[in-house]
This record gives sequence, structure tokens and C-alpha cells, in this order.
Amino acid sequence: MKTLKIVLVDDQEISNFINKKVIGLSGLDCEIIEFTDPVHAFEQLPTINPDLILLDLQMPVLNGWEFLDKMVDVSHKHPVAIITSSTSSEDTAKSLTYSHVVEYCVKPIKPEIIKGLAEKLMKPVV
Repeated sequence: MKTLKIVLVDDQEISNFINKKVIGLSGLDCEIIEFTDPVHAFEQLPTINPDLILLDLQMPVLNGWEFLDKMVDVSHKHPVAIITSSTSSEDTAKSLTYSHVVEYCVKPIKPEIIKGLAEKLMKPVV
């Protein structure tokens, strides 16, 4: 399996730290690029070209929904897993309206989720 390039977007450094540790526990070969500034993260997407974005919803300046809307506006198709503390069924339902959202997870994320996402994303297209 190739190295999985993952972008973490969460305004809380501790959340990115925890997510990095969990990704490490998954045993996957990953390159992790983390951002606490969602605006900067969005600007870097074309350069980074990630295999997966782990995105928080509750952030200042540019929240997760606005981040997703901007992705749609410029046709970024990078797969996104929403990693949030929101257990709202409305948020879960809203996430399904974005074709590039591949998972909705309530924090804390688990290594099994990362493994499952990697398997889903790395399947050859037939």
C-alpha cells in the first residue's frame, strides 16, 4: 500500500496531536500535514494534493461547513472525513449532502476508522 497523505484541519493543536497519535496507532504508512488555520489549509490543498482530509466542524474564521462549501465551489474532490465533537443528527445528515465526505466521526477517532478509510480510499478503481 502506498503512503497515505493526510491533512489534519482543526483549530485546536491538541486535537491535531491526538489525531496524529491515533493515525500512528493505525500502523499505516502516512504523511501527515497539520493545520490549525483552516484558511491556510484550504489555500494549500492544490499543492499538497492529499489522499484524505480530516476536518473539524467548529472552527473560527472558516468553519468546517464553509471549508466544504469552498471545496465544492472550486471543484476540489479530495476525500474528507469529518472529525467532530458534534453528535447532532442534523450535522450527520448535512454531511451526506457533500459527495466528497466519506465519513462522519465523533471525536475521538479510533485507529480502526483510519484503517477502514485507508482501505476504502486505496481500492483500485475498476
